[in-house]
Amino acid sequence: MAGLEDALERPWLPFFVAWRDPTAFPGATPTPPAHVAGLEIACDIDELSAWLGPHSLPLDVRAGNGGVTAVVLDGLRGQITLGRPRAS
Repeated sequence: MAGLEDALERPWLPFFVAWRDPTAFPGATPTPPAHVAGLEIACDIDELSAWLGPHSLPLDVRAGNGGVTAVVLDGLRGQITLGRPRAS
C-alpha cells in the first residue's frame, strides 16, 4: 500500500493497493459486471492536483473536504451513480 497514511488524514487523497497475486483479489471475476467510470471528489483542489500530477483520470473535482462523494459505475445495463446525486 502507498499513500494510506495521508489518505486517512485527508480522504480526498488517493491511496494505492497492489496485490502480489492478482488471483487472490477477493473481487476477481472472469468478466467483471461493472467498472469504475468516474469519481466525484470534494477536496482541496490544489492539493489533489499536486498529489496526482498530470493525469487523465475520470474525476469530477469540487472544492470541499468530503472526499469521495459519488462513484460512477459502468456495467451491462449502463451507468449508475452511487452517492450524492449530481446537480443538473
